Amino acid sequence: MIVHDRYIRATQLIGFQELVEEFGGNALTLLADAQIEAKALAEPDSLISFNAYCNLLEIASHQLSRPSLGLEWTLRTPAHFPQLGPLVLLAHFVGNVQEWIDTSLQYWKFHTDAFTMQQRVDDATGLVALRYQSESVAMPTRQLTEAALGNICCLARNVTQHSNSNPSFIRFRHSKPADTSRHERVFNCPIEFGAEHNEIVFDPWILELRTNGNLQFFKPIVGYYMRHRIQRMPIYDQSMATTIALAIPSVIGTGNCNIEFIAASLGLSPKKLQRLLATEGTSFSQILETVRGNMARQFLVESDAPVARIAGMLDYSTTAPFSLAFKRWTGQTPLEFRKDTRLRLKKQVG
Repeated sequence: MIVHDRYIRATQLIGFQELVEEFGGNALTLLADAQIEAKALAEPDSLISFNAYCNLLEIASHQLSRPSLGLEWTLRTPAHFPQLGPLVLLAHFVGNVQEWIDTSLQYWKFHTDAFTMQQRVDDATGLVALRYQSESVAMPTRQLTEAALGNICCLARNVTQHSNSNPSFIRFRHSKPADTSRHERVFNCPIEFGAEHNEIVFDPWILELRTNGNLQFFKPIVGYYMRHRIQRMPIYDQSMATTIALAIPSVIGTGNCNIEFIAASLGLSPKKLQRLLATEGTSFSQILETVRGNMARQFLVESDAPVARIAGMLDYSTTAPFSLAFKRWTGQTPLEFRKDTRLRLKKQVG
């Protein structure tokens, strides 16, 4: 299935099947109802329709009779929030919350074109506001919006390891639900419903809180992503080359996808990792090139994501070097490859 509207990474679905099964539902049925292919559960690096994802959460909330499903998912999410991509990893490379926000916004700019988070000064209070703004034609739904803001607040607490880093208050555009007990648990601050914007409002001192060196789950994060992928592989040969190929998609797009970082996440020195790969007849740069090529082909064929955004997702500084690399891999420009491959697939189906 080709994604013709706004897209989002399928990492958003990590943990969804387990959540649905806990509540006695069938995740595959819900995905089908929302017109999302089941393979998205096994392919977290693929792109899915943002509108379909929003519909999925609303359908699941209704069919499972869980009015606050988005927040219940937040409360059950591991401390490194795998469905948000490597945002916890990004905090390892910066010094404080402001730098983490800046880096995270840059990361999400490429990994979805469906919404943006904008930092601004709140006119009414002079506090800092992190505003969620949807770029999609469809209005953001309650479940998606509550989960998004809830995940950000919980993740910020984990990144800073600061017990008093709660927001000053939260604003939601949707009306107040009958039961707000889960809102109170997740946000631990006053909540305004029926507001003009969806946003998190907090005191400026939070921007100065340290992040670098506060993370205790640095290595386990990449390990989690790898286990998630291994569990969905038909065969895992346990070679170092395959292991590295599984680790790279968890980091790529952060600007830190290098042998030093990957080696550290596996508990190895870069030199030892180089030696292990050499015994298998390959190198980190070769594996990175292969992974980039495979991901680029998948993004181009299965979505209408702009080439510039795909380049950013794969850690290219601009479109030009990505296009040159892609032509080296395939003999075609990215747009030529997208057009020809889709035409060939269409003829095969016809």
